[in-house]
Amino acid sequence: MTVVTGPARTGSGERGPARILVVDDEVFLSDMVAMALRPAGYRVAQASSGRQALELAAGFAPDLARRHASRPRRARGVPPAAGHR
Repeated sequence: MTVVTGPARTGSGERGPARILVVDDEVFLSDMVAMALRPAGYRVAQASSGRQALELAAGFAPDLARRHASRPRRARGVPPAAGHR
């Protein structure tokens, strides 16, 4: 997992920089997205699989999740947010 800091959110009850979870099995693409978000000041967690993303999301509590558009054959039929609230 890679964490990048980001802009602070405003308002009461907010917990600091916005958190983005980047999910992609292509590590290069995931790294490029994280590198683009770094200068903007976001906190970024990276996962290389849906299973890893669900595990990270439990502790990281992202405000936004970005995932690769296509899914491997073995994952078809499973909703992208299965197991995540």
